[in-house]
Amino acid sequence: MKTILIIEDSLERNKQFFQNFENVEIHTALSVEFAIGMIKNNDKYDMIFFDHDLRKGGDAIDVAKWLSNHKNKIPNNIYIHSSNPVGAQNIKGYLKYARIAPMIWKQKIDFSKL
Repeated sequence: MKTILIIEDSLERNKQFFQNFENVEIHTALSVEFAIGMIKNNDKYDMIFFDHDLRKGGDAIDVAKWLSNHKNKIPNNIYIHSSNPVGAQNIKGYLKYARIAPMIWKQKIDFSKL
């Protein structure tokens, strides 16, 4: 089973991820510090989904910067679901092959078929 990390501080969006993503283990992080801690303590996520603006201080650019210095922790699939276009581009600046997909939490995805 694939394991994904969702960096998102909106409880409503997290709920939608859980409702729409099937056959996958989901971990969520509401803050920069928690996201980096989860990445450090897991072998390697299959996917990471980034929001930009986080309520608990900082933004996900700090996670992208950290990942760019720990390349062995970067998964093959990174999605930026932030509705902040400037923030999304800033994250992409650190993680070049990340894909911007602002409404991805509203899509039904069965990860067993990927």
